[in-house]
Amino acid sequence: MYIVLSGVHGIGKTTIARELARHLDGVLLSEVIDDIVPPPVLGKSAEALKTQLWFVRQMILKEAQMADPRAVYISDRGWSDIIAYSNVLLDRHARELFRSLFDRLPKRLPDVHIIIHAPIEVVVERIAKRNRSTLGEWSELDREYLNSLSEEFLSYHDAYKELRPVYRLDAEGTIEENCASALRILAPHLTPRTLQTT
Repeated sequence: MYIVLSGVHGIGKTTIARELARHLDGVLLSEVIDDIVPPPVLGKSAEALKTQLWFVRQMILKEAQMADPRAVYISDRGWSDIIAYSNVLLDRHARELFRSLFDRLPKRLPDVHIIIHAPIEVVVERIAKRNRSTLGEWSELDREYLNSLSEEFLSYHDAYKELRPVYRLDAEGTIEENCASALRILAPHLTPRTLQTT
């Protein structure tokens, strides 16, 4: 089973993914150390196209880890995250160039896709608590940027919720509450063996 958690940076994707992996005895697919392409400057920067290409490479490397068909794989980002960020960060020309490449890539669709959402005030509070030195450089607290991204993720949810298992998780609560909500969303999709580990 392949589970993807999507949403704006700082909303809690990685923390929830880590907890789900623990509860489900699953494999967490997080960003990997890349010896070929170093991590670029994230956020609103002149390197936005390079950043999106780095994330494409990360997704390819993540999906290459999914070798056991019996395992539960949980990713704290998916292909839709790349599209959401490229729609917000890239100008029209760069977006068209990026999509001409992106649309031709083989992609594995998740068995369950959870869009994590919270009001921008909650996201800003969580980001500020991270105490990262990159807050300004990566535009992490830029409310307009966060709102644009949030709208992209909600639009994705609305466009696909009737077509495949795409769910919205309102993540205003504590980590424990948000993980419990994610487990409730996942329950109908899990096998009896997987449910025994929760």
